[in-house]
Amino acid sequence: MTIVLADADAHFRDRLKKRLEKISYAHVVGESSDSEETTAMILNRKPDSAILNSSFRDGCGIEVLRHSK
Repeated sequence: MTIVLADADAHFRDRLKKRLEKISYAHVVGESSDSEETTAMILNRKPDSAILNSSFRDGCGIEVLRHSK
């Protein structure tokens, strides 16, 4: 399973990534801290799953989902 992580807090992303790396079938294919970069990453890398914060400094997690579906 490929995953994109998106949250403004780099420390949170790092902790979550370390936990996900313990799952043999989970592979983090990208990390982001803003909505525009996250949308582009999802569209380009086509992950199986995305873990998003509900709000970013430059937008909203819901908008990321709308733009990337």
